[in-house]
Amino acid sequence: MRCAQSCFPSTAWRLSRAMGPCACAALLIALSATPHAVHAGYLIDPAGGTTLWNSGTNVDDEVVSRPLGLTMDFFGTPITNVYVSTNGNLNLDGFNWYSNSTLSSAPAMIAPLWDDHYIYQGTTQKITEKAVAGQYYSVTWDVSQFSNNLPRFQFQAVLFGGTTTINGTTYLPDDIVFAYNRVDADFRGGNATIGLSGGDGTFATLPAFEPAAGSAGNAQAGFLPTAPGALLLARPDGSGGYGGSFVTAVPEPAGWCIAIAGVASGGMLFRRRRGAAARTSS
Repeated sequence: MRCAQSCFPSTAWRLSRAMGPCACAALLIALSATPHAVHAGYLIDPAGGTTLWNSGTNVDDEVVSRPLGLTMDFFGTPITNVYVSTNGNLNLDGFNWYSNSTLSSAPAMIAPLWDDHYIYQGTTQKITEKAVAGQYYSVTWDVSQFSNNLPRFQFQAVLFGGTTTINGTTYLPDDIVFAYNRVDADFRGGNATIGLSGGDGTFATLPAFEPAAGSAGNAQAGFLPTAPGALLLARPDGSGGYGGSFVTAVPEPAGWCIAIAGVASGGMLFRRRRGAAARTSS
């Protein structure tokens, strides 16, 4: 049994509101004392993966089709391959527009951080894929921003095709995880897009980013879980959408921790929405 918990500072106030300050403090102390077998801010260690792009040259607005090595359901559609975009998303139709929009008007995509990203020649920046056939497919972005090489964005998307246990936590088929190692609060045009789009007006986003349908401003960069072991997990809800939360996996918690986790995680879910929100360009 596992305890999934929000334990990074920018969302501690949510736990306090849901649980009360004393219970919240006890939980955070217990979590901070528990070791995590993780690779910095990533779920999957990108080392040893396949480099899709590197800094041998400047890289801008590129996209490539890649096989997943598995089959997963995405908003009711089985998928076996995706297009990897240098602009921080995986999509289903080769889309690589640099100007991010709201999810409700976006094509079908998985967007851990859709923005106008760039790889600068002569740096250590790159985009890497790593997979285990039938279990998971991951892409890790280490990029900067177009026309500004100072901000750094290091993040990852992991798609699961089979039941897989990593670091003591079990992920189910069709789960999607976003992991963040570094996100500087300087998005191109002041905003980025984070979440899932079914391409037909159906989408899943974070409560903190509503009602802008997945549009995150610079001030909201701190909501992203960059602490070691902290992740965003989206799980199919059985009705064509996704439910999920900010989570940190802690092996074999005590019973009181399990009870608190159920209270605290309930309010921090991806929301499934339909609509035609106005497109916002970055």
